[in-house]
Parts: sequence; C-alpha cells; structure tokens
Amino acid sequence: GFIPIAIDVHALYPWAHDTANNAHALWRSPLAFILRAVVSLAIPIVVVTLLDARRGRRSGALGAVGLIVLFIGETNAAIDWFMAMSPHFESTVFPAIVLASGMTSALALAALLAPRRTIDEGADLATMLFAGLMFWGYVSYAQLIVVWIANIPREVGFYVDRVDNGFTPIAVALVGAALFASLFALLFRAVKEKRALVVFAGAWVLVGQLVDAVWWIGPSTSAAPTSTLAYVVGLVIALVVGALVVTLLVRRSQLATRSR
Repeated sequence: GFIPIAIDVHALYPWAHDTANNAHALWRSPLAFILRAVVSLAIPIVVVTLLDARRGRRSGALGAVGLIVLFIGETNAAIDWFMAMSPHFESTVFPAIVLASGMTSALALAALLAPRRTIDEGADLATMLFAGLMFWGYVSYAQLIVVWIANIPREVGFYVDRVDNGFTPIAVALVGAALFASLFALLFRAVKEKRALVVFAGAWVLVGQLVDAVWWIGPSTSAAPTSTLAYVVGLVIALVVGALVVTLLVRRSQLATRSR
C-alpha cells in the first residue's frame, strides 16, 4: 500500500522539494522518508513472524518488547505519512489517533472475516470493537479540544481546512454515523449475539475508518490532484492485503487446530 505514496512523494509532501544542505533537509529527503517507511513496515512483519515462530511456548516478554517497538515504529509512520502532509501543524496526540484508527480497523476486519464458533466469541469481539471506537473517539476529541483551547492560528487552520471546502458533510458523518451510531448499536447484547449484525458492524466501522483517513488527507492534498488518489489507492491496497493476511492466518490456525 505504500508504493503509490512513494511514487507521488513530491506531490504529497511540500518539504520533498527542499534542496537545503542541512540535517533537517536530510531527514525530510524522499530517500530518508522511504527508508524510514521500510523500517516502519518491517517492524510488524518481524514481530508477528517471531511470535508465530514461538507459538505454543511462553512469549510474554517477546510480546511486550514487540508491542513497544511496534508503537515506536507506527508512531513514526503516523508522523511521516500523515502529519507531515501539513508541515506547519504539530500535535503529540496525532500519532495516537492514527494508532487508534489502525487498532479499530483491525478489530473491524476481524469482525468481518474471522470465524466464530460460539455466540460469546462474537460478543467478545464486538465488545473489543466498541472499546476501540471509544478510544479512537476519545483521542480525536482530546486533540480537538487542545487545539481549540490553545487557539494557535497554524493549528486552528488545520481544522478549518477540514470543515471548509466541502469537507463539512464528511466531518458530520464521521461523528454521527462512524462514531456515535456504531457505539449505540454495539451497546446492545442482541446485536453482539447475532453473527450477521457483528459482520455488518465490522464492515460499517471499516468504511468509517477509510472515510476518516480521507478526511485527514484530502484537505492537505488540494494543491496536488493526484495525491488523494495515490493515498486512496494505497489505503485500498493495504486493506485488501490486510484482509488476505488475516484470512491466511485464520486458515492456518484452523488447520493447526484440526491436526492436533
């Protein structure tokens, strides 16, 4: 999913045109950006591979260390890929929003694809999806309220761009449909106990997270018509690949269980 971004890096990121010869320009050079992206993408692959190799054995320490390393790598990716599109905007909460969105998307994908043998398994998954949505909504609101209180023009402008230029309906849909409607539906045990409704909730939340990504990205790419397309293509590819990976892991788990 990163390939379209790498191809269109000069159109997506204003700092990619910086020709200054200093450490700051070197860090923001396209080559350094791509190398950091490769490291960020390699970290979860290495962590999952190591954990999978230790399946059936105690791996608590490895999992804890892997979680910390994964958090650092994904934080860098959130800053590099998303926040760097608006170079004048700074927020320590923004990486948490991206990580919360990724976690919620993963749970939604599991609700959509993962088989469940009992009603309780589906209900537990729906409850975790509810918690992921709560966390995503909380950190998103936390950043908004901090920007609102500080009232710094360059930070306020970041949100002004996302409620102007035709993006207001998307913002309203994200708050109303993607967050509150999803949370309200997942409150009820009757919804959690029906497989079809849990699958629908997973699909609904997944679409909401995709729209949320476009809402963050779209206003930053208004000067580059091909940029939004590149990002959307990257997100769709990542979603498809993620679905295939989850499906393969589930199938592998099922075969391993049957062979015992």
